[in-house]
Amino acid sequence: AIVNSRVVMAASVGGAAIIATIIVCLWRELRKQGLSRLDPVGRSLGTVPVFARRAMFLLLWGLIVGHLFVAALAWPAQVTVLRVVMNQLNTLIRTSELDESRIVDSQVVVFNPPDPYSGLYPLMLRNFDGRSKPRSWWTISFAPFGHRITRTGEREMEVEVVDGEMLTSIMERLFRSSKRKIPVGYAMDLNGMVVTVLEVGNTGPIRVRLEFEEVPESDRYQMLVFRHGRYRRLDIPPIGESIELPRGFL
Repeated sequence: AIVNSRVVMAASVGGAAIIATIIVCLWRELRKQGLSRLDPVGRSLGTVPVFARRAMFLLLWGLIVGHLFVAALAWPAQVTVLRVVMNQLNTLIRTSELDESRIVDSQVVVFNPPDPYSGLYPLMLRNFDGRSKPRSWWTISFAPFGHRITRTGEREMEVEVVDGEMLTSIMERLFRSSKRKIPVGYAMDLNGMVVTVLEVGNTGPIRVRLEFEEVPESDRYQMLVFRHGRYRRLDIPPIGESIELPRGFL
C-alpha cells in the first residue's frame, strides 16, 4: 500500500514519544538559560549563543503548535474529508450498470477506472454489502489518460492508451516497477481472457490485445467503462470500429 498516516500508526506512536522528549528537553534548557521567551534586545543572558537560543525557541514552539494544535484540528478534518470522498466512491461502485441477475456467472471487465479505489475494491464493497460477487473482476488500465477500444476480431479487442502509457502513476507502480519493463509479446492468461502486450513506451504498455474465450457479447462477460461520471455498460463496437474514452474525472 501507499505509505501514509493510515498505515504508520505504530511508527506514529514512537514518533510522538520522540517529539515529546524533544519538547521537554528544549523547554528545560531554555528555562535553565532563563529564557522561557526571547530576550527582546538579544542580550546574551546564558552560556548558549543568542542564535542557538532563538533556533531552540523556534523549534520548541513549532513542535508545540504543529503537534498539539494544528494536528489536533487536522485529524478530524482529514477524517471528514475522507468520509465524504469514500461515500462518493462507494456510491460510484454501487451504481455501476451491472446485470445483478447473472452476476455470479459473470466475468467483469473494467476498462478505464478514474481512480484506484473504484477500480480495485468493488469485490470488497460487495462483500461488505452482502451482495453476490462475480467470477472475476478484471481492471484493464489505470493509466491517467484517454483510451481507445478497437474491435479487431470476433473475440478480440485492442485497448490503446491515448497520448500516454501505463505504469506512470504511483498506484500502477505498486503492481509493477517501471524498471521491470514489460516486453512486447508478453501474455497473461486470466482463464477467460488472454492479455497480450502489443506496444510499449518508456515506462509501460501503450497497446494491449484482449482475446476472449467467447464472444464479448455473450452472457459470460459484463464490460464497464467510466463515462460521464459513472460506470456504464460498454457498447461493444462492430469488428473494425473503435470507441474513444476521454480521461475520466470524478
